[in-house]
Amino acid sequence: MLQTRLPRELRDLVYDRLWTEQHIDELDNRLSSVYTTSSADSRDTEEKPLLVPFFADASHIGKECAEEAAVWYFRMVSRVEVDYRCVRAYLRRDGFGGMPFIVRNVIRRLVIVINWNIGKGEEIDYAGLGDSLESLLALKDHRDLIIEVYLDRGLQFSRMLFRTLDVIRPVYETLIRTQVTFKVLGDRFFSPQFKGYRRTLTGEEFDAAEQLNYYFGGTPQEWLEMKAEELRSDPITRRRNKCFEVCNICFPCCTSR
Repeated sequence: MLQTRLPRELRDLVYDRLWTEQHIDELDNRLSSVYTTSSADSRDTEEKPLLVPFFADASHIGKECAEEAAVWYFRMVSRVEVDYRCVRAYLRRDGFGGMPFIVRNVIRRLVIVINWNIGKGEEIDYAGLGDSLESLLALKDHRDLIIEVYLDRGLQFSRMLFRTLDVIRPVYETLIRTQVTFKVLGDRFFSPQFKGYRRTLTGEEFDAAEQLNYYFGGTPQEWLEMKAEELRSDPITRRRNKCFEVCNICFPCCTSR
């Protein structure tokens, strides 16, 4: 009925109303819990069934409407963040509820998180990170596609930071030559730690994240020198001093001059 009575523009308004904050959060959490299991093994995630709201369930409303509702979720309202080791599994998902649905053909924004626990001394899974990034090259439709990679705040205190960035570099350089917007972001880098923020809310991403894209334009030392100069130019003394405190812990050479 919805398909035959309303044009697509009005149907999209209907889907936008149906996808409430509660529905979005519930589905985002389901996808996140599937793709951030303790083992984070993509073999365990690809075939898990996904519960979806009734208005996106083909068995309730028909395949055409369910597919449009699914497209609206992945293109317009999803805030799901995918563990870096499970990106390939996420892009291989070929179902939504009980309906055939290829996620990689419709997503317009993909958020990849590189988590790291500074207290456990664990290593980044560089092979898993490289494999995940290679899987991005299979994405065919680059129009208006945004890829955001968030590096854990603890990585700024580790020598693994530069190796992690160097693993990202080849795919980053390949994709930015296309229509893809590719952002590499340090989660609360060079800033006092704080709680209670949501980085995916409109307008808050860059208040809580350090843009690392310009690292790829030179050497690590050049990047550190540029960052030191940026901190020195901050006109707010208290914030400048706090940022330098963090910077001095992370990279003593950055503030030794």
